[in-house]
Amino acid sequence: MTKQKYDLQKLIKKQKWYYVNENLTTKNFPMPDVIETKDWKLITLDRTYTSQQCLDKIKAEGCRPANVYELALWANAHREEVPKGKWYVALGQLWCFDGYHRVPYVNAYSVGAFGFYLGFFEVDWSDGNCLLCFCDKTLDTRELKTSSDTLSLENRVKILEDFNERLIKACKIIIS
Repeated sequence: MTKQKYDLQKLIKKQKWYYVNENLTTKNFPMPDVIETKDWKLITLDRTYTSQQCLDKIKAEGCRPANVYELALWANAHREEVPKGKWYVALGQLWCFDGYHRVPYVNAYSVGAFGFYLGFFEVDWSDGNCLLCFCDKTLDTRELKTSSDTLSLENRVKILEDFNERLIKACKIIIS
């Protein structure tokens, strides 16, 4: 796609939404260098996956995860054809807030309404989720861009391991 200047809020306002998270802004999700609209692919999850496992699955398919701009454009263009009752997740951009990494997803409600939400990168995704990605082996999936830093795969793994450690410690405290 030719490089255009997109304002995320204006892009989202082009369609009717049941709900839009107020933090889905250009400030929190700066416009990336690449915004694709063709060669998209949905990977439907068949079990529970961590975000890292989802990224690995996307990479194994020869794709890269969609960013929030691509998710908005895709949701606007394909509302009628997508299966309802699913969450469509874009793991290509993160927003760090209060120590958590938030990722955008669109909920296609079974009644036909759509919501634009932010989920937590640190939690798991299940069989009700689909990963929006783009098939282009020349694009790199090793990094995610955030508003404040770039996270390498190693850093993302460390974040998940630290989160799991804190969760285990909290569970042990509760049990004892």
